[in-house]
Amino acid sequence: MRENNKLYSFYFIALFIAVLAFGLYVRFTKFEIWEKNRDAFFYSGEPIYSEFDSMYFARLAENIKSGSFKAGDVDSLRFFPDNRLKAQDFGLDEKYDFQLKYSVVGSLISYIFAYLSVLSGKSIAWLSYYLVPLLSISAAIPIFLYFYSAGLPISAILGSLVGITSSVYIARTNIMRLDTDLLNLTFPFLIAFLLYRYFESERKLLWISFSSIALLLYYLWYGHNNINFALILPVIILYLIRYRSLSKKDILYIAILILPQIWYIYAGPYYLYIQIATLIFGKGPEVSVYSIFKDFPNVFISISELQKYSFKTVLQSTNSVEVFSFIGLLGAFLVFILNIRSMIFLLPIFGIGLLSFFGGNRFVMYLGPFIGVGLGYFIHFLFEKVFPKLDLYTERNKQIAMSTLIGSLLFLLTLMVQDRALVLLGSSPIITSREVEIMDWIRKNTPSSSIIYTWWDTGYAFELYSKRAVLHDGGSQSTPKTYFVARSFTTEDPKEAWNITSFLSNYGLVGMASILLKEGIGGEELVRRVKDGIYSKDIKEPIYWVLTEDMLFKSGWITYFGSYNFKEKRGVSKNIYGLSCKIVSEKIFECLGNRKIDLDKGLIIDKSKTTRLKALYFIDDNSPKIIEYNKDGPSILLIQQKGNINVYMMDAGVDNTMLFKMYVLRQYDSNYFELIQDKFPTAVIYKVKGSISNKE
Repeated sequence: MRENNKLYSFYFIALFIAVLAFGLYVRFTKFEIWEKNRDAFFYSGEPIYSEFDSMYFARLAENIKSGSFKAGDVDSLRFFPDNRLKAQDFGLDEKYDFQLKYSVVGSLISYIFAYLSVLSGKSIAWLSYYLVPLLSISAAIPIFLYFYSAGLPISAILGSLVGITSSVYIARTNIMRLDTDLLNLTFPFLIAFLLYRYFESERKLLWISFSSIALLLYYLWYGHNNINFALILPVIILYLIRYRSLSKKDILYIAILILPQIWYIYAGPYYLYIQIATLIFGKGPEVSVYSIFKDFPNVFISISELQKYSFKTVLQSTNSVEVFSFIGLLGAFLVFILNIRSMIFLLPIFGIGLLSFFGGNRFVMYLGPFIGVGLGYFIHFLFEKVFPKLDLYTERNKQIAMSTLIGSLLFLLTLMVQDRALVLLGSSPIITSREVEIMDWIRKNTPSSSIIYTWWDTGYAFELYSKRAVLHDGGSQSTPKTYFVARSFTTEDPKEAWNITSFLSNYGLVGMASILLKEGIGGEELVRRVKDGIYSKDIKEPIYWVLTEDMLFKSGWITYFGSYNFKEKRGVSKNIYGLSCKIVSEKIFECLGNRKIDLDKGLIIDKSKTTRLKALYFIDDNSPKIIEYNKDGPSILLIQQKGNINVYMMDAGVDNTMLFKMYVLRQYDSNYFELIQDKFPTAVIYKVKGSISNKE
C-alpha cells in the first residue's frame, strides 16, 4: 500500500507544504499593493476592510471587547427604526417584531478576533491584516487529509492547491476580508474527513466526538443549520441502510453526533428549502410573516454574489485554463461514481459547488477543490484502472512511479497556471480613506442618536466607522425598506422624498405590516399613500441623507427598484456608464467603441447611429455648469478632478432624480433638506428637516 512507503509519504507531504507555501505567497505578495497605497488604503494608521461584511464582524468584535455585545439584546445600530419599535406598539403579534439581535451563533469569528485582540494588544484591523491570509489556506489541510487517507494522494495535492488558489476563493478571502468565508471550506471538509475516519477507523468514539465538536463550532461560525444538516445526512443515510444491524455502540455514537446539534439541526431541512428558493431561484421568503410584503420587488436580484455565472466563467473561476477545469469536473464525477462509499461524506459539499452552474457565483469556491481532485483522479484512473487492463504498467511499483511522475508534472503546471492568473487579481479596500474620513466626520460631528439614510451597501461601514444607526445594511436589505429608500432617491419631487423618509423613520417595517394587515391594502396602495404624505409625521431623530460616489454608479438598480411597477412586476433601470475617452479638442471626445462625443452640437456619434444629447453637466471645483441641448435623451457628465476629466454617459431621466440633483448638482429644496457637508465626489450630506409646513 502507498501509505506504508515512508519515502512516498514524505514526498507528498513535501508537495503539500509547497501548496501551503504557494497559498501564502499569492496572498502576501498583495501586501506590496497595500503598502504602496497607504494614503488610500489606510485611515488613522489602520488598514481598511476589503469587504462590507468584514466591517460587520469587526464591529461585533469591538462590541465584544467593550462588553456591549450581549446575546439576545437588540443591535442598536441595525435596521432603524425597527430596532426601537415593537409589534405590540402597533397591536400586532410579537412574530412581527423585526428587531435584529446579537447572537452567539454566526459570531464565532468576532469572538475569536476580539479575544485575540485583548491577548495581543493589537487592534481588530491589524489582526485581520495578518491573520486572514493564514486562516484562508487552512482549507488545504482537511482536503489533503481526506483524499490522502482515501488512497488518492495526487487528488489530495491538486485538490488542496486549486481549492485555496481558485480566483473566486482568493477574492473571497483576500487581505482584510474578515469574513466567515475564511473557514467556510475548512469546516465542511474537516467535518467530512472526521466522519470518514469514524467509519474507517477502530477508534470510533474519538472520531465521532471530534465530528460532533466540529459541527457545533461550524454552526457557531456560520450559523447555517441547513448546511450542517446536509453534512450529517450521509451518516443518517448509511445508518438507515444498515439499521437492522445497529448495535448499542452505534446508537451511542449517533447520539454523540446528533444530540449536541439537536437544538438547531431540527430546522435544517426547512431552511435548506428556503435557501435554495432564495439564492438559487431568487424568490425570497414567501412564507411566514414576510408573505405580507410579497407585492414588493425582490432585492436579491441586485446582489452581485447571487448573480449566475456562465458555464465557461464558472470553469475559469476555478482554473484559468478552461480545458483543465472541464477535465477536472469530469474527473470529479468519476471520483464519486467509482468511490461513492468513501466519498459519500463529500457529496453535500460537491452539491453546493455544483450550484454554481444554476445559481449564485458565491458557490464557485466550493467547486474549486473538486476540480483539482478530478484532475488528479484522472491520472490515478489511467495508471491504476485503465492501463493495467491494456497490459500496460501492470506492476504496482511502475504504476506508482509513473502516476507520481505525471502527477508531479501536472502539479507544477497547475502551479504555474494559477500563479499567472492570480497575478492579475488586485487587492484593495472596499472603500477608500476619503470615505472612511467622511464616516469618521459623522461620528465626531453629529449626535449619537443620528440615523444614516443611504443605500444598503455601505450600511455596515457606517455602523463601524460612524457608530450610527442605519435603516438597512448588507444583512437586512431584502425588505420593502430598500424599495422605499430607492423610491426616495429616484423621485423628482423633494416633498415625496421627505414623506418617504418620515414614513420609514416613524413606522419602519413593523408599521408597514400593521397598515397592510389592518387596512387590507396591497403594496401599490401603500406606496401611493406614503407618497401623498398620508402617514407623514414629524421626524423625531436627526436623520442624515448621505449620498456617496458609489451610489451614482449603482443608479441602475436604485432606479429599477425606485420605478418599480407593481402591475408589471418590473422597474426601469437608468444607468450611468463610464467611458474611456481622449480629448481631441475642447468640444470633441473620441471614446472606445468607435464613439465620438460632439459637445458643440450635442451629439453622440456611433458607427450605426447618431444620438441627440439632452444636456452636458460639467463638474469641477466651482459651481456645476449645465448646457442644455434638447428636452430629453441621454446626457453627458464630465467630472474634473486634479486635472483629469472623467467622462460618463447617463440614460435619459437619471439627471431628474433626487440622487443626481442633490449629489452631483447640489440642488435641493431647503424646505425639506439642509446641506451640512459637501465633499463631492466622496460624499454630500444633508440633514432632513424634522418638520415641514403645509404637509397636506
